[in-house]
Amino acid sequence: VLKKGGKLGISVLGPSEKCTFFSIRHDALRDVGGGLGNNRSIYYLGSREKLIKLAQDNGVKVDFCWTETITFGLKNSEEMIDFWFSGFDVNEKVVKHMKNAFDEKMKNFVPLQSEDVLLVGTKPY
Repeated sequence: VLKKGGKLGISVLGPSEKCTFFSIRHDALRDVGGGLGNNRSIYYLGSREKLIKLAQDNGVKVDFCWTETITFGLKNSEEMIDFWFSGFDVNEKVVKHMKNAFDEKMKNFVPLQSEDVLLVGTKPY
């Protein structure tokens, strides 16, 4: 809920192929049956066009919208697993799936990254 003239900031994940850091975990949970909660993709708003349309369809005046890529400098699969699951019990099948996916990406020189779509808007007066 925004007051008239209020500012809104939104950040969503970009397309899955540009969010390798998140897709490794998401794909492992999906493939192993780790329970993702619903059937909607976590990347469903993953473009500037979709996010702008959502904001405008809901009465928000879009001030800015851009993409930003963040690269994660994890050196090995153990660092990645520790990042995601430190202090949590986790299914060993999920860990194995994620380690294999990480190793495959590194073998093919694919960085672990996240492309995010960010939007700043204003509720009209």
